[in-house]
Amino acid sequence: MNTKIYGGLALVFALALGTAPAVSQAASAYDSSQTLHANYNTSIESLFGFDYPWTGTLQLTYNSDGIINGYYRPAGDMQFIPVTGGRDGREIWLDIGNSARLHVTGTLENGAIVGSAFDSRDNHQYKFSATPG
Repeated sequence: MNTKIYGGLALVFALALGTAPAVSQAASAYDSSQTLHANYNTSIESLFGFDYPWTGTLQLTYNSDGIINGYYRPAGDMQFIPVTGGRDGREIWLDIGNSARLHVTGTLENGAIVGSAFDSRDNHQYKFSATPG
């Protein structure tokens, strides 16, 4: 019984992903009046290379008014961490986590988000990249 339920859920999830607009649309349609959904593979690295990069995924919704919202999911973790942000043309900013714990500023470049991140808990700065995934 559980196998049928999981199989059905997997089918629904696959169909939902198949109907989502392509990530490249989100990066290239800066003046779009439609809502776009995008998934990214992320890497957050220390500027000084002391730590291994944190990896995960971003699930973002780009709204026509410039507001961005969604979730960050660390690799190997079942958490859904809230993301809010905005964009103005190619410029983008994201707050990942409650109380803007990780603040990202960057640009949309060829379908990817490239920039830096600042951790408000320990005042560390990181390189941030998110590629379509």
